[in-house]
Amino acid sequence: MSFHSTSKMEQRLALLGEAETEQAYPEDCSSDRTLSPPLCDDKKLDDDAHLHSIRKWQYTGIYVGLAFLFVVFGIGSILGERISFGPSSAKFINMGECGRTPQEARDSGCVFDLMMSGWVHPPCYDQELSDEFLLVNNFTFYREKEGINIMTEAEARLGNYEVIYSHGTFHYQHCAYIWAKQIPLLQPGREPERNSAPACNWDEDQEIGVQA
Repeated sequence: MSFHSTSKMEQRLALLGEAETEQAYPEDCSSDRTLSPPLCDDKKLDDDAHLHSIRKWQYTGIYVGLAFLFVVFGIGSILGERISFGPSSAKFINMGECGRTPQEARDSGCVFDLMMSGWVHPPCYDQELSDEFLLVNNFTFYREKEGINIMTEAEARLGNYEVIYSHGTFHYQHCAYIWAKQIPLLQPGREPERNSAPACNWDEDQEIGVQA
């Protein structure tokens, strides 16, 4: 046998060995070629199962956390309502109406609150706050809508009229005054009171009629 024949035979054997090796250890299984295909498949299944288990626990933790937060906020809300709006020992006292005319109001013991634009019972009259609003704004009052004859503030405080007129600014300050009367009622320990103040309504010329 010649030297060339021997070399060709060795090359064929070498190629045959590489083919058998590639068949036994496919590239898509494992790069180190130390595991057989069935073992590789088992390892992949184990990895997938492990990842699925981790995700399951993560989702479970999220759901439990959210449920815990809902419970905590729910209990806090219920307790807050019971503390803030618990049963009150105060009794509602009906003071009655002041009447339809200035004379009826005086006979009922009511006083005229110019900033409230009406007659109120003495416990509902905050003279200090009313005087403060009147002093700061320095309103001008008129006997007619056209603003011809001026009525003094002292006369306006008496309430001996059906309607007087002032600048449109009075509308805003009247509403602000009503809100200012409610602020002390928001303090802890204060019982809510009923306010019989008239609603704030515009007229066509933005002039506020102060009605007795």
